[in-house]
Amino acid sequence: MKKWIVMLCILPILSSCGTQQELNDMSIVIGIGMDEAGDGYQVTLQLVDPSEISTGAGMSPGGKAVPVINMVGDGPSINEAFQAAVSKISRRTFYSHLSVVVIGESMAKRGINEIIEHLERGSEIRSSLLLLTAKDQTALEVLSALPPLTKVPALSAIGKLENNMENYGTVTKVNIVDWAKANDRKGTYAVMPGIFNHGDPKVFTKQENLEQSEPFSTAVGYTAIFGKDSKLLYWIGPEETKAMLILQNQIRRTFVNAPCDHEHISYELPFSKSYTDVSVKDGKAKIRIRVHTRSELYSLGCMKKEKLTEEMIRDLERRMTSKLKTEIERTIQIAQNHHSDIFGFGQTLASQDKKKWKEIEDHWDQFFQEAEISVDVSTELLRGGVVESHM
Repeated sequence: MKKWIVMLCILPILSSCGTQQELNDMSIVIGIGMDEAGDGYQVTLQLVDPSEISTGAGMSPGGKAVPVINMVGDGPSINEAFQAAVSKISRRTFYSHLSVVVIGESMAKRGINEIIEHLERGSEIRSSLLLLTAKDQTALEVLSALPPLTKVPALSAIGKLENNMENYGTVTKVNIVDWAKANDRKGTYAVMPGIFNHGDPKVFTKQENLEQSEPFSTAVGYTAIFGKDSKLLYWIGPEETKAMLILQNQIRRTFVNAPCDHEHISYELPFSKSYTDVSVKDGKAKIRIRVHTRSELYSLGCMKKEKLTEEMIRDLERRMTSKLKTEIERTIQIAQNHHSDIFGFGQTLASQDKKKWKEIEDHWDQFFQEAEISVDVSTELLRGGVVESHM
């Protein structure tokens, strides 16, 4: 009896050791890059060694400075490109921790349908898998840049997306489920956040880069707009992305900078709410947009030496609403010029008037391009922020 008790006590220990040994025999894929290779594909698998990132800083004590390695494979098909990359790896590849897929710009222009379908069929792929497009470069170049702070390039990209969304709202975040939903809806164009190397490409792939006080790194920004054939159509910038997210009610926090002589008055927007009404009458779409925000003064610019009266506060509100209105109208005009509803106005019509939407859904791009659009912006300027003592 005692013998059985001893064996039962030892089993958990043996099981733990066995699991640890299995983990050390795995290659954990944390990021994937997809690029063109002639008429075929180039796959980059970013592997992370768990023994090298056991601490919060991204490295284990005494470990090597770079805890990741990129394995690259080319092939005429996606599957063959993956096979070529995996053939260089001595451990079994493990995809359940895959967090991000970066798609090179030339690959995005060619079309990414096959890439998405390949990812969706992966049994280990999580629905939270994030998608990014490399702006003006390849996915391999982005995944080869050694970032400061977070030592794993793929995880660094995710952190930058979250930080920007939380504080500035000039970049969006799209996972594989978001992409599939947007790409399947008629009248809606799928988008993807951009990422690019900010700095000298001869430097940011080397360990010496991390030893500088101002290291080069990747940066997130811009938004890639894709057509219904899943091909990259065009890019919009950070300010246009912010306007798009405001109209989609996806903004968390952002800033608006209004000109003031040769300076700027900065407003923090901790709250915004957009209301949209879409109708089609006499063969023409009419889109009415109302945006209400609450704003706080962040920087007074040319007015920093003046005493803020009620009249000046009303003037500050007018400046802010005018600048935001201009940004929203400019963004809508860019989308109209490209016949691409990136805001979801078509889906708004579908929910407000299903019968009318059924009649025109196949021609919504043309209706959107010629739509009569009005934008009204209002703000409630809160007596707070960093300039409260002057008010």
